[in-house]
Amino acid sequence: RESSRGTGTVTWDGRDSRHRVVPDGHYRVTVTARDRAGNRSEVQRFTARVLTALGRVRASASALHAADRDKRARLVRFAYPLLRRARVLVEVRNGSGDVVRRSASRIQRPGRRAWIWDGRDQSGRFVSPGSYTVSISATTSVGTMRVVRSVYVGPYRIGVSDATPGRGQRLRIRVDATERQKGAPTLVLTQAGGSPRRVRTQRDRRGDYVAELRLWRTGDPGTLRIMVTGRDDRGHREMLARELPLH
Repeated sequence: RESSRGTGTVTWDGRDSRHRVVPDGHYRVTVTARDRAGNRSEVQRFTARVLTALGRVRASASALHAADRDKRARLVRFAYPLLRRARVLVEVRNGSGDVVRRSASRIQRPGRRAWIWDGRDQSGRFVSPGSYTVSISATTSVGTMRVVRSVYVGPYRIGVSDATPGRGQRLRIRVDATERQKGAPTLVLTQAGGSPRRVRTQRDRRGDYVAELRLWRTGDPGTLRIMVTGRDDRGHREMLARELPLH
């Protein structure tokens, strides 16, 4: 291939000249540059490792809420094809990177496999609401291939148009409910130095619940607390709070 003067890149997708994926293993890559006058550079050698044991990982849902112990959104199933015999390990980490759940490390044969998480930690307790990552690793004699997926735990996800709002500012708050709701959830906002106020959300075209409001200009800087309260379609009461710095 031809490239201009300066820094260049060469990409290999792990396929041979017939566009077939090569077998797992270590491959030597050599790169030589030649200018238009025919002068050649020194040969640069690199080693590439090809790993194909783990196929595409599919999650049955992006969120779960098992702590209410009903039959709604109580687990997420992570399905994956194993293309090579490998030792498989699954780990769930919280937002701080700490492992909260780990599967047994087992040798598995090729085939369609799955791992199910019910929102519990290694001790069997429900984890706190928040974002988690699930990593599935397949280790062969060549190396370890790892695929990571994200999952949210909790009744609601709260999105705010500005994560560092100021007094008197207009905000748009979006609520993504993990379970189907019995009516629109309500927001309870409390500014530092002020009294709580309730705001009803409305459902938009995406199926989320939104509310637009202007914060009070009065009060002190400090913290804005946003509480979401609602009921799922079974009538169970749900709530979740998020706090933001307020200036």
